[in-house]
Formats: sequence, C-alpha cells, structure tokens
Amino acid sequence: ISIISAVAVTACVFISYDIFKVYARKMISKKLIQKAWALHFPYFSYEKYSIMAGNFYKEALKEEIPKANLEQYVLEKIIHSK
Repeated sequence: ISIISAVAVTACVFISYDIFKVYARKMISKKLIQKAWALHFPYFSYEKYSIMAGNFYKEALKEEIPKANLEQYVLEKIIHSK
C-alpha cells in the first residue's frame, strides 16, 4: 500500500506542476502580448481590437503581405473598420 500511495502522490505532484506550468505560460504570454500591443498599437485598446487584429493578420497571411508591411496593413484595416 505504501508503494501505491507513493506513486499516487508523486503522480499528483507532477500533474499539478504541469497544470501550473501551462497556467503560468498563458498568463506570462498574455502580459507580453499586451506589452507588445501597447508598443505597436498604442491608440487602440487591446481588449476591444485584439480579435479584429487577429482576423486581419490571418487575412494578411492569405494575401501574402510582406512582413515589413504587416503592421501597417493591420493598422489600416483597424482604422477603416472603426
């Protein structure tokens, strides 16, 4: 019984660590994305325009817009959609 309980406790520890790791990465990624958003699109709120910008980014990839013009393309689309 002690071996089984040791295995179960160890499994619980590693599972909880993996769950924490995923949660921490999501939170840190969101903060980094919001910082980058404030740098590149300072006049548009992240909460309101992030989904639209994601859709415009997908459109830009389909239209094969060069990476050098990508930020300008998304910015123009956001402005025209207002």
